[in-house]
Amino acid sequence: MSTFKLIIEVSKHDRENALHGKNLVITKSSSSSDKGNTSWVSTRPFGTTSISWEAKYGVYASRTDLKDGFTIDKLSSKPGVGDSKGIQEQMEYIFTDDATFNDGQKTLEPGNYGAKNDWEEDESLTMGLMQEVSISGKKVMSPINAVTVPRGQILSSAPVEAISLFASSEYEEGAIISTVGTETFTYEYQDGVKTVTCHYDNAMGYFVEGPYSA
Repeated sequence: MSTFKLIIEVSKHDRENALHGKNLVITKSSSSSDKGNTSWVSTRPFGTTSISWEAKYGVYASRTDLKDGFTIDKLSSKPGVGDSKGIQEQMEYIFTDDATFNDGQKTLEPGNYGAKNDWEEDESLTMGLMQEVSISGKKVMSPINAVTVPRGQILSSAPVEAISLFASSEYEEGAIISTVGTETFTYEYQDGVKTVTCHYDNAMGYFVEGPYSA
């Protein structure tokens, strides 16, 4: 399985000034047309921060409202946070009244992962995909999207290897993001590229592709 990497460079000057008190926030695309609406990664900047991941996914269910800045509080997830096993492509995992996901059934289109809301207690739930990510060696499984799914309906997402990066003091890991009020660095891994490096450009006020000049 391929490993994708994002290497982020931030100078000491910018860590102490322009980015002081801010985190590196990364969103992950949940489809070819959707850049994701959760902070998949939120971590303090270091001189070099290494982010890496493989196509290992989970699904979750939550009662968290889709309001900007709200952090997703999971009712249940499959697999659990940090579990390296991952759900399977084309499988629909049913969220049942005992607040667990079943073993799934193969009903979705190729490239899709998803779940069905069969929870009777509420009219709808917030559901989405999670993806395992290593943040400078620390592995977590964090949401990449959040969708309101009415009772009886199905969440289906076809994630792609594309990310957006910006600096913010507003979003912790797993928070809902309604809008991004700053310039973002976006990159889609294509044509065999597995690693990309970017750095914070103080003159522009955002991240740009490539390492710092020697």
